[in-house]
Amino acid sequence: MNPYDITAGLRKAGWTQKKIAASLKIKDRSTVSHVIHSRNRSGRVERKISLIIKAPLSSIWPDWYEDQGMAA
Repeated sequence: MNPYDITAGLRKAGWTQKKIAASLKIKDRSTVSHVIHSRNRSGRVERKISLIIKAPLSSIWPDWYEDQGMAA
């Protein structure tokens, strides 16, 4: 999935990168941005995004996940 589609999905759901970082107690919100843009990996951030935008991890990051469905 394109980073802009991920960001749009987050906005539609009422979430920002800052809000995700705060909910996961991540001090540096750039971590969330790096995950969205596939520069870094964080299972916690990836799962949170998957839940928020209601999309399987494999559709958001197909290179990283095979068909594993949505995060639990």
